[in-house]
Amino acid sequence: MAIIYKNLKEWFLVSTLAFSAFIMGTAEFTPVGLLPEISEAINRTEADTGVLLTYYAWAVAILSLPLTLFFSKMDRKKLIVIVLIVFCIGNFLVGFSGTFNQILLARIIVAAAHAIYWSIVAPMAARVAPENKGPQAVALISAGSSLSGVFGIPFCTFIGHKMGWHSVFFIISAFGVISVLILTYMLPNLPSQSNGRGQGLAKLLKNKALMNAYLAVVLFVTGSFLTYTYIVPFLNKVTFLEEDEVVTMLFVFGLAGLFGVLVATRLVAKNMISLILYGLITLAFCLFNLRLFGDNVIAITFLLIIWSISGGLIYPSLANWIMKLAPKDRDVAMSIYSALFNVGIGAGAFLGGITIKKLGVNNIGFVGGAMVLLGVYFVVLYVFKRKHKQMWKIFLK
Repeated sequence: MAIIYKNLKEWFLVSTLAFSAFIMGTAEFTPVGLLPEISEAINRTEADTGVLLTYYAWAVAILSLPLTLFFSKMDRKKLIVIVLIVFCIGNFLVGFSGTFNQILLARIIVAAAHAIYWSIVAPMAARVAPENKGPQAVALISAGSSLSGVFGIPFCTFIGHKMGWHSVFFIISAFGVISVLILTYMLPNLPSQSNGRGQGLAKLLKNKALMNAYLAVVLFVTGSFLTYTYIVPFLNKVTFLEEDEVVTMLFVFGLAGLFGVLVATRLVAKNMISLILYGLITLAFCLFNLRLFGDNVIAITFLLIIWSISGGLIYPSLANWIMKLAPKDRDVAMSIYSALFNVGIGAGAFLGGITIKKLGVNNIGFVGGAMVLLGVYFVVLYVFKRKHKQMWKIFLK
């Protein structure tokens, strides 16, 4: 009975961390669903407003490693509570913002919290989880993040349409407070396992396998978010969907991503590289075909579902891959991963804006697909160098 209670408590804490990931993901990408409303309110074009996502992502990219190193010796419980408090304050300030610069400043505060959060949450989940359940716990964090696409972003888009976009960020802040309270009272102290500020960084940078993984991450995220950042304008102007239909499509997209993560939860322990490789190839195929079937609602729905499932398989697999390649410096390795992930998000939003201006919104999938396909090269390179033939297989047991 004591063992069952202990396991339940451990999984509840992992679930709370996953809930905070849900809130964090919702806050980051809510502007995607509210892009028309925000751009109209601040008198900017959608392409210009989309760079808010770019600045946010690049702030995370710049801050991830230095902040993680600076707080490397702090107890992880204390650190994540402080991070979530800063996150709540930042979103509260976004809710009071009325200009582009005000929104940008408040979002940078949120980005600072984000930078540390994603550097520490996956290793924390692996530590809190029951014994030998680390990969599944990390996948559950990805599931929480995916739920932001299933419920968080569509819900916030709906609320933004009905109550105004400002109210959305007050709600996000309130949910953040719930996570803070639970973790404050239930999470045990988790002393830092870091080797020290800066120690081990040079060793990580000499890890060629890790560098290949990082390059694959950047290309995958850039291609994905080059397209995803502007998916609402694409659905409005190419597929000719109304606002309510777009909300439904975002919900379906998020639900499919969650399904992909749940599948990954079962397979990731034995099939990390296979899930990444096949997921990237399938994702590139979907993005390439967005232009061809852009005006066909049924075909676009199918492509978005397969795209999202593929992403759901990739996200937790990438996180586990990075931690496996740097077992003694997980926090630092994950901070670099978080930084590069957000470089990709920012670059994707930036390049997506250029693509819209130069080639039209109907071509965002083609350009994004090319980036993702390039990322496949670095995964294949990793497989061939290690001659791991089993990585080409999927184990269902």
